[in-house]
Amino acid sequence: MVGQVYVYFKYVLRGKIVLYDRYYFDFINDAKRSNIQLNRSFLKALYRLVFKPKLNFFLYADAETILARKKEMIAPEIDQLTILYKRLFGQMSKEYKGSHYTIIENKELDVTLDTIMKSYAKLA
Repeated sequence: MVGQVYVYFKYVLRGKIVLYDRYYFDFINDAKRSNIQLNRSFLKALYRLVFKPKLNFFLYADAETILARKKEMIAPEIDQLTILYKRLFGQMSKEYKGSHYTIIENKELDVTLDTIMKSYAKLA
């Protein structure tokens, strides 16, 4: 929370774009990676207290593609996390109307970038 306040005053209020990788969503869906072993529902409820980015993107790929780049996980874990993130983004999209939650299958770089840029242009 302290870090968020710092980022908000130092960057957001000055009109800077702040990019987060994973952000709070990892605490909810993949707590063991961040060594925070708390109840998923509890962590999800705490999201109400966190600054919500205006644009949120979940980029995913099939397990085979991810395993070609990262060997730290196994295919069933990747598949399960993909399901959890898609579900979470769907729920967040309905609950937090001031933010945009976009799910992108990251197969083609041009398509991914185009989707991101179009989302950003809508807000600008």
